[in-house]
Amino acid sequence: MTNPNGVNFNEYADAWAQMMLTIWSEKMTALDVNDTSALQQSLKTEVIRQSGRDVSKINHFFNYYGIYVAKGVGKGYKRGNGGDLTFTPKRVAKPWFSGKYWYSKNKLLSKMMESTGNNYLISISNILTGKK
Repeated sequence: MTNPNGVNFNEYADAWAQMMLTIWSEKMTALDVNDTSALQQSLKTEVIRQSGRDVSKINHFFNYYGIYVAKGVGKGYKRGNGGDLTFTPKRVAKPWFSGKYWYSKNKLLSKMMESTGNNYLISISNILTGKK
């Protein structure tokens, strides 16, 4: 799906999906989220396409416990103890996931709406002018 500005949304979406993995990986490194490196190695993406080869869905995968790492909670955590498990150093949130993701996802949505809107306008213009 290429719009009049020459932007191919499918290529943009593919690049976006891979860029999120890079951003998350770099954020994990910066926040020292690498006890075993299993979380960083679990980062994967899948771009699902419709029969016309247009992107219909983008999935990102990672080990589920990564959400707990980002929030600084997990096994042994109880409400009110502030993450102090008494037998380990106090847990701290390492927000590797959500901040950049939600912002970037909204930028992708904006780009998709722009591309789809432009294609729709071209289609209507072609119908009204009799072009094929």
